[in-house]
Amino acid sequence: MRRYLKLLLQLFLAPKQGWEDVSADTSEPDDLARRGLYPLAGVAALTTFMTVVYHPGVSAVALIIAAILRFGAYFAGYFITIFALTTCLPRISLPGREASQRDIHLFAVCMTGLMAMVGLVRNCLPSDFAIVNFLYVYLAIIMWRAEHFLRVMPGKSVVFVILAVVSVIVPPLLIMML
Repeated sequence: MRRYLKLLLQLFLAPKQGWEDVSADTSEPDDLARRGLYPLAGVAALTTFMTVVYHPGVSAVALIIAAILRFGAYFAGYFITIFALTTCLPRISLPGREASQRDIHLFAVCMTGLMAMVGLVRNCLPSDFAIVNFLYVYLAIIMWRAEHFLRVMPGKSVVFVILAVVSVIVPPLLIMML
């Protein structure tokens, strides 16, 4: 988990260099997901219970359902990202130099982890501060800096960012809005 959190911190602090570090990392994406993403998503889901600190009258059943839903949203979002990128990325990649499945999985693991970190921050705050929503914009910037990592064709950056936002940010948020 330590290596995974280090990669996420590098991505957050310096996205371009962070993606180079992710590319150079020898960890397997499935191992990062098992030892990093799933526990982080679990912690982010458990922080749903922080609501009790600020709003003592909230039902325990509602909090349990919200926590399960939050974990499920990150879990499903990870696989939706992999599916969407595997399906659509070859159309906007450099011909003959498409991103490997490993790169797509690493992108999905890292970006879903950053989504979980944003969720963790949101859950620990007393109310829904608008400034926290700007972290999603910063996540889009981090995704944009991954265009070299995923070998996106020059001129297709906007299409890539839209694809990444729709596949990484939108599914968990839609699931959590249920």
